Amino acid sequence: MTTDTHRPRRSRTAAGLLSGLLWLLVAAAAGPASAQPPEAPDPAASSHVTAGMIQARLQADRHYRNGLAYGEQGRFADAVRELAAAVALDPTDADAHVSLAEAEAELGHFDAAVASLQRALALSPRHLDAHDDLARIYLERKQFDLAWRHARVIQGLNPAMANTLIGTLERVSAPSR
Repeated sequence: MTTDTHRPRRSRTAAGLLSGLLWLLVAAAAGPASAQPPEAPDPAASSHVTAGMIQARLQADRHYRNGLAYGEQGRFADAVRELAAAVALDPTDADAHVSLAEAEAELGHFDAAVASLQRALALSPRHLDAHDDLARIYLERKQFDLAWRHARVIQGLNPAMANTLIGTLERVSAPSR
C-alpha cells in the first residue's frame, strides 16, 4: 500500500520466535489452567499444548517471514499466498493479519485488506499499524468519517504517529469533520 511515510515491515527475530515457543512450553508444563496466551480469543481453545501446536507455530513463522520477504521484493501475490498460509496456521497472530492486509492492498484488493485489518483489530484492538492502514485505505476511498475514527485512535495511542495522517485528513476532508 502506498502511503506518505514508509514504515518498515514487522519482522520476527529469533528472540521473538523463541519467546512464543517458550510460552508454549511453559504452558504445557504448567497444565491446562495456565495454558492461555495473553489476549487469547477463546480460553477453551488453549487447554493444552501439543507438539503439533509447536510445529504449526514454527510453520506459521516460516510462512510469515517468506511473505515479508516476497513483499519487500514487490512479489505481492506470493506474499499474499505465504501470509495467508501463516494466518491459517496461526489465526491469533495480529501482525500476520496486518502484513497480509498490506500485501492485499498492494494488489488493489482493498475489501480483503479491510477484512484482514478488522481481524487484526479483533485480536489486538490497540494495534497501531492496523489502525493506520485502515485509516489510509479509508482515506483513499474518500470514506473520511471512517478514516478519522482510526486516526483518532492512533492519536490517543501515539500522537507523533498520527501527525502526518491527521494533517492529510484535515486538508482533504475538512467539511466532513
